[in-house]
Amino acid sequence: MKTRIPRLAVLAAVVLAFAGAPPAPAQTAPKLSVAVLGLENSGGDPRQDYLASLAEGILRYDLSVLADIPLVERRNLDKLLSEKEFSLSAAADPARAARAGGLIGASHLILGEYAVVAGELSLTVHLVDAASGQAVTFRDRGASEHAVHRIAEKIAARLLDRRGIVFADAANDRSILSLRDETPGIIALHSPIRSAEIYLDGEFVGFTKGNEIEPILLESVRPGRHTLRVHLSGGDFGVVILPQVEFKDWETVVDVRPGGRHAVRDQTRHFNETLYRLEYLGSFELKAERGKGSALGFSRELSFTDRTGKTVPVKLTGTPSETPEGVAVSLTFTVGGQEARGRIAFPARPDAPAELRITAGSAALEVELSDSWGSWELDVTVRRTDVYQGLHREK
Repeated sequence: MKTRIPRLAVLAAVVLAFAGAPPAPAQTAPKLSVAVLGLENSGGDPRQDYLASLAEGILRYDLSVLADIPLVERRNLDKLLSEKEFSLSAAADPARAARAGGLIGASHLILGEYAVVAGELSLTVHLVDAASGQAVTFRDRGASEHAVHRIAEKIAARLLDRRGIVFADAANDRSILSLRDETPGIIALHSPIRSAEIYLDGEFVGFTKGNEIEPILLESVRPGRHTLRVHLSGGDFGVVILPQVEFKDWETVVDVRPGGRHAVRDQTRHFNETLYRLEYLGSFELKAERGKGSALGFSRELSFTDRTGKTVPVKLTGTPSETPEGVAVSLTFTVGGQEARGRIAFPARPDAPAELRITAGSAALEVELSDSWGSWELDVTVRRTDVYQGLHREK
């Protein structure tokens, strides 16, 4: 993606390039010549970028009507700037920007910024005298192009020292905001869920089909930000909010571009599918030939994030010992500083069963010891106890 360098930042680079030059000898005041450098969108909404060219065009047209105000051609400015490499990204100070006037043959520079506030265009435009570096700032606000015309009237009156200049036409008060591109867009929803309700900005718009490959098309969506939500009755489907483990419908925000197509993947899943992944912390299997029971020894460490967002350390160790009858493993299980112990054996004994589950803190250790084809086999699984399948039904 190309990096966008604001016009004012480019102008600032020109200024810095010549900041150290010695002052030019005294000259007679240059003839009036105005360079409209343009306006920047200070509101941050890219959907309002189109207003820059519209407002600049209105300013240029209004001033060009007056023969006493010659304008520097836009292509001359663009050509000059395209021949340089600039790295400055800060906005230009109008007083310092005045030094650039001589580079483009302008006695005055026009530059500024705008934003859309509460449905109106708020304009701030600076008229910079290239000879003195002084800047005069004009402000206006409105929903129609008359806000720009009024700025042009003030600039012309200042330049020509003349009153009564009128560009706004009461019979042609067009809304400048309504000129933006409102071509509807499309949201293509890919969903693996069947017969779930689809809501766009809270309004029901259809059902999912259960075919993740073939999307559901939501057409004629106006440009702008929209909330898309999928709901399946029954309470078993949606998304799990972490780390607190809350259960909600899946929803997302889609910024629809004018005429754009936006593919969205539905993340709705059965809650138990997610809960199982959260519950299961890990497992492993060890085998030992008879007479080599030491191979069943282990020491492992892991961690998980609990429902409060805290990281919980887990440590599990197994110490094997052979007996005349078989083998036994002593277990130590530590979770977040809490410890539990147990013992497992094969063949099983009352004090040491072949299957054992011990808990400490918010986790459990499940161990099974068996005889497999003349060898001993130890299966170990670690699970959380604060998360389990079916938890969503208890909300």
